[in-house]
Order: sequence, then structure tokens, then C-alpha cells
Amino acid sequence: MFGSRFIVLASIGVVTLSAPCYAQVVLRVRPGAQTGGDGTTWNSAFSNLSDALAAGRALNSPTGVQIWLAAGTYKPASIVGGCGSVTLAERSASFEMFSRLTILGGFPATGEPGLSERNSAQFETILSGDLCGDDPADPLIIANRADNSLHVVTVDFAVQAVIDGVTIRGGNADAPGATRGGAINAIGSSLTLRNCQIVGNRAGGSGGAIAAAPDFKAPHNLTINNSTLRGNVAGDQGGAVYVEGDGTLTLRFSSLIANRALSGGGVASQASRVRIGSTSFLGNRAYPASGLAANISSVNIGGGVRVDSAELLLMNAIFSGNVAGWSGGAAVFNAPNDLLSVYHSTIANNRSENSLVGGIAINPPFFSLQSRVYHTIFWGNRDSRTANKPIPYIFTADPAIADRPWVEYAQIGRGDGGSVVTPSAFDLRRIYMDGQFFWTGGGLSGPTTPAGPTEPARSAIFANAIGNNVAAGTELDDLRLIRNNAAVIDIGDNRIIAPDLLDLDNDNDRTEALPVDFSGAPRRQNDPQTNDTGLSPPFAPFVDLGAHESTVEPFTSWKGVGDVADGSFKDLSAWTAGVPTIATSALFDVIVPTPTNPNPPVAYQVSIPSPSQARRLLFQSPREVSLLFLATPDNDLLLSSNDSTTEPSLVIGTIPGLNATMVMRRQAPAPPFQVSDRNSVLASIVSLGNAVGTRGTARLVSPGSMLSFNTMLVGNAGIGNVQALAGTTLSGPVTRLGVTSSASGGITLTGANATLAFGNSPTGALTIGQSGAGSLVLSGGALVTRSSVMNEFILAQSAGSTGLFSATGVGTIADLRANTTRIADAGIASISLDDGARLITGGSGRTTVARTLGSQALISLGAQSVWEDRSPGLLVGQNGPASIQMTRSSAIITNGLELRPGSKIAGEGEIQVNDGTFISVGDIEPGVTDQGRNATPGTITIRGRYEQIVAVPGGQSSSGQVVLDVTDPASAQGYDRLDIIGPALLGGGLNVRLAPGVVLPANSELELISALALSESPSTPPSRFDVAFLPPVLDTQGLPTNRFLNMRYEGGPGRSATVRLVQDSLGSPIDLADPDAFDPAGEPTSVVAGDITGPGGIPDGKPDLVLTVPNTANPLTANGSIVVLVNAGTDGSGNWLGFNRSIVIPAQREPVAVEVAHMDDDSRPDLVFVNRSSGTVQVARNGDGDAFTINATLSAPGEPVALAVTDLGASGRPEIAVARFAQNDVRVFVSTPSAFVFSPDAIDYAVPPGPISIAAFNPDQDKDIQQQKRNLAVASATSSSVSLFLNDSNELFVDLNVLPPVPVGQTPARVFTANLGKNDLGQSINAVVTLNRGDNTISILSKTAAGVNYNPAVSIPAGFDARGLAISDLDLDGDRDFAVISRGAADADDPLRINVIRNDLQAGGTRNQQLSLVPAESLDGGPNPRFVVNANFTDDTGGKQDLVTISEPGGTPLGDRGPVSLGRLLRNRAVAGPASCSPADIANTDGDPGFDGALDNGDFAFFFAAFFADVDNPIRLNADIANTDGDPGSDGQVDNGDFNVFFNFFFLGC
Repeated sequence: MFGSRFIVLASIGVVTLSAPCYAQVVLRVRPGAQTGGDGTTWNSAFSNLSDALAAGRALNSPTGVQIWLAAGTYKPASIVGGCGSVTLAERSASFEMFSRLTILGGFPATGEPGLSERNSAQFETILSGDLCGDDPADPLIIANRADNSLHVVTVDFAVQAVIDGVTIRGGNADAPGATRGGAINAIGSSLTLRNCQIVGNRAGGSGGAIAAAPDFKAPHNLTINNSTLRGNVAGDQGGAVYVEGDGTLTLRFSSLIANRALSGGGVASQASRVRIGSTSFLGNRAYPASGLAANISSVNIGGGVRVDSAELLLMNAIFSGNVAGWSGGAAVFNAPNDLLSVYHSTIANNRSENSLVGGIAINPPFFSLQSRVYHTIFWGNRDSRTANKPIPYIFTADPAIADRPWVEYAQIGRGDGGSVVTPSAFDLRRIYMDGQFFWTGGGLSGPTTPAGPTEPARSAIFANAIGNNVAAGTELDDLRLIRNNAAVIDIGDNRIIAPDLLDLDNDNDRTEALPVDFSGAPRRQNDPQTNDTGLSPPFAPFVDLGAHESTVEPFTSWKGVGDVADGSFKDLSAWTAGVPTIATSALFDVIVPTPTNPNPPVAYQVSIPSPSQARRLLFQSPREVSLLFLATPDNDLLLSSNDSTTEPSLVIGTIPGLNATMVMRRQAPAPPFQVSDRNSVLASIVSLGNAVGTRGTARLVSPGSMLSFNTMLVGNAGIGNVQALAGTTLSGPVTRLGVTSSASGGITLTGANATLAFGNSPTGALTIGQSGAGSLVLSGGALVTRSSVMNEFILAQSAGSTGLFSATGVGTIADLRANTTRIADAGIASISLDDGARLITGGSGRTTVARTLGSQALISLGAQSVWEDRSPGLLVGQNGPASIQMTRSSAIITNGLELRPGSKIAGEGEIQVNDGTFISVGDIEPGVTDQGRNATPGTITIRGRYEQIVAVPGGQSSSGQVVLDVTDPASAQGYDRLDIIGPALLGGGLNVRLAPGVVLPANSELELISALALSESPSTPPSRFDVAFLPPVLDTQGLPTNRFLNMRYEGGPGRSATVRLVQDSLGSPIDLADPDAFDPAGEPTSVVAGDITGPGGIPDGKPDLVLTVPNTANPLTANGSIVVLVNAGTDGSGNWLGFNRSIVIPAQREPVAVEVAHMDDDSRPDLVFVNRSSGTVQVARNGDGDAFTINATLSAPGEPVALAVTDLGASGRPEIAVARFAQNDVRVFVSTPSAFVFSPDAIDYAVPPGPISIAAFNPDQDKDIQQQKRNLAVASATSSSVSLFLNDSNELFVDLNVLPPVPVGQTPARVFTANLGKNDLGQSINAVVTLNRGDNTISILSKTAAGVNYNPAVSIPAGFDARGLAISDLDLDGDRDFAVISRGAADADDPLRINVIRNDLQAGGTRNQQLSLVPAESLDGGPNPRFVVNANFTDDTGGKQDLVTISEPGGTPLGDRGPVSLGRLLRNRAVAGPASCSPADIANTDGDPGFDGALDNGDFAFFFAAFFADVDNPIRLNADIANTDGDPGSDGQVDNGDFNVFFNFFFLGC
């Protein structure tokens, strides 16, 4: 009755695809794994938990870390010197939690399990303090603990962590200063335990298992859900749990069993709030045992719970068989000013061994006027005065009320034996005490029932209060209410049902009346056998008393009369109380061993000789019970409950801990046997595993056996399984598996024509994993059939649920067509098809996969398997991640398919789109991959139209990517392919990867993608990917070559179209060398480059560095500085002279960002900066290059963190736009005609949460979006998006229109804008770029046309721990490259370097078709570089861009502060290749689009061909070389301005 409620409680996992998809990091641990793993896959798992914790802590992930533990035992320390010499340091080691950590146990120890395979009950994961491995096999025996860990787990100040699905045992806190919390010691933290077993731990002080206390800065918060704490011992208080000080302990759906301490055998609290819901306390002791001290009145109190000076809430609680040496066998409450609330609880069979009050003791003077007890049963509690007294044990020491038999000291009362509780002290309503029922409150002053019935009659209120072992305080106690008992059933007062303060139905509504009982069954269930005597305005049914609603009824029990020795019962007459009828129920009960029959049979059989009926059948015997149907016509067993719409008529599994099994067999009929010959059990509602902790199994083994039902609940609240063999049938319109969150239910259909039939009902429904775990497994020709389209098919319906559908074998077909089909509705779903199996889904509504946030789906299609979806369209990854893995010859058939961001289709197979379009904004990954590298090349074939860019709801847009691997370029089967038999419109990203060691032959070409067409019409060029991430071309030694990869798009409508990977000759390689060091001083928070000053204070063309430097000692409270490092340039020999002096400008508190801008009319640039803690913006006027004065201080409260200074179009002077992190907006200070004077009315523009960076930009680089006005791009870290501002300003006022946010990678830290170069069509590729720290990516929003219609973001890898970015033309080929600070591996020991991602758009003097980015160089930027900026610091001719880095020790993450130790300059030594020497240089040496550094006939001929080309011919744009003002540039038009610019520059020459 008191078992675990959540058999499987899955958590959201994170699996990283090739592009950024998920926020949370997952690390895996498996005992025996090879050392050196990084935990990113099971093949590279850590071998011990301590290493994984260290790695996870180092990641400092803002979105959290999950650690997945495979089954096995993990210990906090290894013994170095042997068990005879265990050191205190070794014992002091523990598993130290860190913030945003979730530990998930219960994964199999082999294979590559995901969350759907996780089962903590089957795959036990143990955190053990038994360092020497010599603890007794029974963890409840506390022995050999001297060498055990003091604490197995520790949780320090401000840590928030979750531990789920593990067993923690063997802790022994017995050292000075470490006497609390043998299993877990938590200080000032927030810790949640779920699905855990905390067993056999010890503490010399308090908290045998767990101790929690506040820190001086923070309270504690300890939550325990669906866990068991058993056999823990404390030498002082709290055998299982001890809490003290400011904080809260919440226990839900848990069991505390056989724990002991001097006081508070289960739980003890000193001034911490204790809230207990749907939790049982069984057999705990506050009593001398195993050497504990003798009985003391102030010590041995509270066998179950002791609470001092704090709130105690009991709701749906059960206390049974707890013992106190002095008072309060169940609980003691000592709190003069706090609330004691007891609602709907059962306090039974507890005792005070040597003193007073076996139930709840309230010790004077602690009678709280706030205390209340409603709808609670006190039964059979005993103290020293009642041990030998007759029923009803009513005593009073107060003569004034001696005639009121309404208080039983043994049940609830004063723990000192004084006078009874006065009427004003308690609010007790609807209370039952050993035969006494009390109607109303005010100290039970209302009328009562008669003095009480006899003991046997009163015992009948419970199903089995002392269990089959005849001893209270174990899991065999069955305290459910027996029906037809007016003393406790349908007698409550619905007006005073307590609110659901602990959310015991998990719907986040804590104001509703308590909706469920201890087992999760609905409250207010009517018992038709009991007269209604309660109060219930305005309507019935009436609530029952106690922790359970009435669920048990009198049965005709099959106890084992007749020939029980062989377990064979001949027919239905073998019942202890007559043959069951339609008005009675049959109970297959436990066969208890007796002296005459010490070994009862393991199974018994019931013969059904003729058509029979009964009201209900309940199977609770752990023996297997077979129903043998004799071969007679229409021989069925009909079950029909009176209230069949809600009450199950066939229940298998009713007692926690016992696995009940029903087997259906048929007597073989005379030949010939007909499959149509069937024998059936017909039931309205079938329930297997009906209550929490129960197990029920039904097996249909003989062909022709049928279980027919209206509704089948497999795993209603416990564990249920149905097994149907060949030729058997499960038939009914509604089947639900894993109904409640505590449940696990599975159906297995094995063999030909093993069938689950849904018939012709319009309400037909199949739910696999409704709130718990569900599975449906078919094999060997099994079938799922339906006569009409069902209403719904749902896999993993609720958050936290898991659902598995599996089908294997030729002829195995599941027809699950339903008008509503949701796969991973809100939970985690898996579908597996293999070996020719077929799944059919769909109906009138669209089929969705991973519908809600938090949902996740994994779909595997094996050889020859087919998934056919007949809905209007298949939506994969609607709001959660979904993965479809295909195997050669598998197929998906659909009428339309949309693959959303974060989801992928991988492997090899065919996708047939009949009528609609396959729209992919997720990932397409042909081939089978292993740890991100290709293991087996493959081809995905798409039959139908394919598009890889689309708008998604909410005004946002997204793009997909194709990931292709090359393992053997010499073979046609040596690389991945995407074959589209239909038209294709490409966009988004392309990621091509070379397997390690692969060398591409010179001039090789690989056809990676084919389609019928890549454009809509013959006159439009082929569609292209927006961004390609390509590998470098290496030689056989792994060294770079002078070649690069590029994509070539060919073909159009009416002819075959291809995308080929080709090689070209690289122009100038990147060459950044000759590092020079300098000392920047201070601890800067930002760095920019700008020409501030020179000789005489006039800018000299040498870029200087400007740093924001907070106060080192007190950055948040003391003023900081702006520091200008003045660049001395180079000497006559070209040697750089460094930054030879500095200028310090006073700032306010915590300066974090600075811009260089001309704010007045002189020639000297000024400085504008923001102070985060001060909430201000300051403008420093450049007086003479060395003296700066603060000319304006502007108010910007709300954590200003970034700014942009640009003319937004009002006065002709620059405006200041400031991103305010805490305000979620951008504040614009509008300039006036007077320098340094701003309008008093700043304008605030709301942006998504967490604005962190801002940039002004001009998308066309020479012509603004509208009327020559600048625009803004704002990156928001919290919402992982970029907002673009459309400038609608005029000369009178600033007017910015904020466009809908565009999603980018996770947690952007910086935003940049850049012209990345020109393509072969002459189109400038302008981009908004973000550096994303959450997933270590760079997101690129590119565009080639005028306006702000940027393509959706494409994200490329930026390495690990990415923290700084510069965008500059480093190889002098005319396009801009990326220099990013990152690590090459996830290991924190891997050094931070400057990793260059080369842009090959204009490589080799050719304007290529594709923006191609390539990992190129890894440069030493000094120790732990933090910032990187680019400028021509060394005054090289040609404007070569050098890089400057500023480092900090220890690799402190961006945003943290640490002393900066070094600056380093990397000088650009690249040699320019062919470059455009003039706007008229528009053709290369072959006369094709490009440039060659010369003006010749090729340029002349190409310009005229382009200028006079048809309007819709894309070559025409190559002649667009002038803007609307007639200056060099572009404006999207070919007109006379372009003609004039060409001739003016052509005849000037180069």
C-alpha cells in the first residue's frame, strides 16, 4: 500500500546535433569505462562520477548540466593505503553538487541508452559510502561503518541541484565536525530528490540519512518526491531526515520505513517548516535500540515526526506502526506560535511504549490557536495507560468534562498527561477515533456517535490494518477503507476540504480542493453501498475520512479451500462464501503458508465450465492464477460493476510489493480448431497495477482467448503488463498505458495474429504513457487493427511521461490511424520499427511529433520498415527536439512533412511526399554517424518537392542544414548524398565533414546533392545554401595545402541539377605572426580600437586601444576608469613600438562598454561609455588628445551593458542607443543641434529579455535601408535572439520600428555587422553575426538584396568555451574572416587560442557562388585570451588588419573578473593575392565574374554583356557598381549611374 509512486520519472535530456539544438549539457558516466573520456557519448563516458562532476562544474553552463549514470556502484573516494588505513581525508571526500546540476540514474550498463530506456528500478544506480566494500549485504544492518564516507553527497551554499533515480547508502557521519547527514549534508541550498532509495545510512548526531540547514545568507529548501528512506539511524534527532533553521522540508509520494533515532525516528525539525503529502511513515522508532540512550521524556518523542517551533502540515499522510519511547508514537508537535494542520490522514497502530499519547502529542504550553485536524482517522494508537484497558480507551483527568467521551489520550492529546485539550485550543472536525465519530469543531463539542462498536466491527474499516504478517508498520499494511462503512465513508464535510497546498495531482493548482487521495484516486467518490451522511453544499458525493477514499469492498474470497495442496480448483463453486454472482466480487487472495500447508503452490487454476458472471474480479495473489475456459459454446465470463463507468471490474495487482498474475487459457476444442472460436473475459474497465506500488500481469496464452473491455488501464497507478501470444486478442475502444505519474504499463503482442483491436468506436483511443511510462511492443506478425479511424493516438501525453512503440518482423502491422495523432505530446516518446514492420498513422488532423516544450521523440526505422502517415501533413519537432534515424531500405510515406529546428532525419532511406512539400528547417544527415563523425556513408532519397527555408509561427523564421560526411572520395559510395526526385529550393546551411585522415585527390569533384531542379524558372539562378561550413584541404601529412573547397551549383528546370564539392587554388594564406607583448594593466570589461590621439593631440592614423576598467578592489561600489593605450606605431625598420603611454579618464561604477565617436565638430574623436552599476551613460570630450572632460552624464538605470553611437537621422549628430539588461529595452538618447546636449525625453524600445550587445549597421554598406539612415541590431542573451530596428526617422524626430526577433544560437554575448564580400552575381553579402556562448556557435544572418529581409540564422561551430570574436579580412582576398577565442576541445585544460575561420567567398581572385567558411588556423593569443580586436596597429601599407588580444589568468569566463596579465599583438604578414583595383575591375583573367587586379578588355566586354542583359538574367547584377548618388557601390539597380562609374574608373586604370 505504501510503495513508490513513480516507477519511471524521466527527465528532459539533451542530445547535441551537428548544429546548435539544445541548451543543456549532458555528461555520461559508466563504471568500467576507459579513462580519458569526456562524457559526451556513452562510448566516451567517464568511468567515475567525481570526474564528471569536476568537468560539469568547469563548464559553468548557464542552462545547466545533466549527468547520466549507468547502472553500477559509485564511491566518492578510492582507498590508497588499503582498508586498514583509511584516512580522514578519504572519508571526507564526497560527491559535491553544483548549481543547475541534475543527476539521473537508472540507465542500462551497456549499449547507447537514451532517456526512454532509463529505469531506475531495473538498472539500480548506487552512490555508496562503503569505501572498503565490507558493509553487510543487508544495508539495514549498521555495521563495519568506521571506514565509510562521512557524507556520500554534499550540497553547499546557493547550489540548486536535482538527484533522480539513484540509491544512496553506506554514509556514516561520525567524525568531529561531521556528525550530520550520512547520505547527504546540505547547507543553504535547494535540493530535490526524485525516485531515490536512501537506505542504511548513519549519523552520530542528527539526520541519519539527510541533514539540511540554512547558510547565513540563504535558507535551505529540501524536496523529496517519490522516494524511500529506509533503515537509517541517527544518534540524536531525525533517523531519516533532520532539518533546522530557516527553510522548508517537503515530502511527497514517499515512504519512510524502519528509521530510528533518539527523537523524531523518521523526521526531526528544529524551526524548519515541514510539509508532508501522500507519504507514509511505517515502523519508525524514537526509542532506545542498538545502544541508543534510555527513555527520556524530552528525548524519546515522535516515533514518526518531531517538529519544534515551526509549521507542520500533514495531508494524505499515513502513520502506521511507529513507536516512541515516551510520547507521540506517530508525531510530536512543539510549536507555540505555528500552525499544525492535519488533513485527510490516517494515524493507526502507533504507540508510546512507556508514557503518553500513541498518536499525535502536542506538548504544553504549545497549544496553538491555529491548529486544526480535519477528516482524519485515529485508530488503534496506544500508550502506557491503554495497553490493558477495554475499548474505547476513553479517559479524562478533568472532572468538568468527565461526561464528554470525546478525547482519547492515546490518540491525540497532551504529551505530559495533563488535562485534555480545551475546546478553544483546537479546531477538530470530522474526526474518527476508535469507534467515536466527531461531527464538528470547537474541541469536538458537537454530537457524537454512540460510545463505539466492538473491536471486530471497528477493525473492519480497513482492508487489512496489520498486513498479512500480522505486524503493523510494514508495507503490507493495507489502510484502504472497506466499503459500506458509514463511520468513515461518505460522511465528510465538503465545505472544509483542504486546498491542494502540495499540488498532489501535479497540475500546478494549489488553490483547488484536494482532488486526490493517498493513492492518487479521486477524492469524493460515492460508495453506492453506504448511505450519504456528510455535508456537501451544493452537491454530493461526500468526501471520506482518512488518507484513502473508499476503494475496497467485501469480497467472496478464493482462499484455497478444497485441494489447495496442488493448487487446482475445479470450478466456480470453490469459494469460501458461496459462488460469486453479478452482485458480488471475487478476490483471488494471498495464500498464506500454514503449519499444515507450509509451501502453498506457486500457481493455481480456475476452471470456467460454462458461461459465468461476477461483479468484479480482483487478483492480489502473488501466485499465478489461470482461468481455464472449457470448450463449451459461448463460454464467456461477464464482469459488470454497478458503477461500471468509473470502477474497474477486472483488477490485477492490488497489494504493494506483490505481483499478481492472471493467465487466460482455453481447453483445446475438438478438431478442426477455428480461430473464430473464442472464449472471453468481458469487463467494463480493466485495471492492472491498480494502486501505487502494485504489480499486475495478464497473459493470454491459448489461441482464441480474448480479453474484451470498454477501457483497459495498464499500469493505472502501479506496474501493469499484458502479454498476448499468437491467436489471442485484446479488444476494446480505449487503452491507456502508464496512466498516472507513478505508473508503468506495457502490452506485448507476440506471434501471428496476436491482436490489439480497437473496433469501430468513434471514441477509440490509445495512449501510451499517459502520465507515467507506457510501452506497446509487437513482433512476429502481431497486429493492431481498427474498423474506423480512431479518435486519438497519443504517445507520451504528459510532462514527465515516457512512451515506447516497437514493431518487428514481416507481417507485423500496426494500423493506428486516428484523427488526433501526437507522438511525444508533452513527454519523451520512442518509436522503433524493424525487419519489415509497418506503422500506419494519421487522420483528419495533422500528425505532430514533439508537440510541446519539454517533449522529445526518437524514431528508429530499421531494415525494410515503413512508417506511413495519412494525415494532411507530418510535423516533426513542433516545439521539442525529435530525431528520426533511418536504415537502408526503410521508408517514410506522407502527404507533407515539416522538420522543425532542433530536429533531424539521419541515416539512409526514402522519404516519399505524395501531395505536399518536404520543408526542412532542421537537420538532414545522410549516413550513420558515430560521435559526430561518419561511420557508414548513406543516401537519403526524397521523392517530392523539397525546401530548406521557411517562416515559422510567431513572425520568426528559421533555416535548416544538410550535414554530409566524406569517408572515401574515390568511391561513389564513399560519401553521403541527398537525392531529391523533385524540385529543390535550397537555403540555410551546409556542413561538409571529412573523416579523420581522408585526403581529397587534387581537382576532385563530388556530387553531393542532386535534384530535378534548383530554381523555380529557367531565368532564375539555382537556389543556394546561405552558408557552407567546409573542411580545409590537407595533404597526406595533415598539413594545409594551397587549395580550398567550394560549392558549385548547376542545372535548372527541365534538366538535372546538382550541387558539387569542387577544389580551387587558394590565393593568399593567412599569416599572423611575430607576436609582441604589452601590459594593458587593470582588469578590463571591454576593449575597442580607435584612432584617438597622436602628436599634438591630433589623430595620427595609428589605432589606439580603449579599455573599460572597473575598480579592482570594489568593482560594483567604487568608481572605475576608461584607459586609452596610445599606439606608438612602427620605427623606420618597420618594428612595432607598442603602446607607449596611457590616458586615464575617470568613470563611475563598473564601466562595461565604450564607443569611439565624433560628438562635436572638431577633428578629435570623443568617447562614450556606460557604467553598469551606476546606471549611467557618460560622454567624454576629447580636448587635445590627452585631456578628456566629462561633458554629459545621462541616466540609464537598469544595468546598461552595451551601446551604439550613430546618427539615427534626427539632428545630424550621433544618437546614443543603450541596451539595458535588467529593463529588457534599448534607451535612445536623441541628439540636438548643440554638441553634447541631448533631448530630455529619451525613447525606450522594448526588446526580448536579456539585451546584452548592440551594433549600428548599414546593410548595404553604402546605401541605408531607407533614406540614408542607420539601423540597430540588438542581441538578447536570455531569449537567444536578435532584434533589428528599422529606421523611420526624419529630420525632426527619431522613429525606430523594432522588427520581430530572429532566433540565433543559445545565449548570444556579442552582435556584429559586416559586409562579408561579393558572390559571383556581384551581390554583396551583408550579415548580422552573433557569438553565442550557450552553445559555442557563431550565428550568421545573411542577405544579398536591399532592405532588412535577412535570411534566417545559420549557426556554425566556434569551438569550445567561445568568448571573443573579431571579423576582418585577414588573408587580403576581399572578404572578411572570423577570429574567435575558443578551445579546441571540451576539456578545460585545453588552451584557449585564436581560431581563425576563413571566409572563401572571394578566395583565389574569384567571386564564388557560395559563402564558404573553413576552420583554417589556430594561433597562440597568449595565456587565457579574453578579448580580441582587429585594426592596422602596425601601419602596414594596404591596411592589413592585425589582431590584439588581452588575456587573463585562469581562464575566467567572460563576465567574471580576474587580473589581466598580458596583452599580445599578432602582426598580419599576409601577402595580397589578386584584388579588385578599381570599381571597374569586375572580371577575372578568364572573363568570368571576379577580379584580377587589372583593367582590360575582359572587364570591358563583361560589363557590356551584363549591362545589356535581360532584366531577369542574374548576370545583370554584376554591372551594379554605383549607388543612388552615382558613387561606387550598389543599389540593386542597373542604370546610367553604373554606366558612368564604369567609364570614369576604367579609363583611369589601376
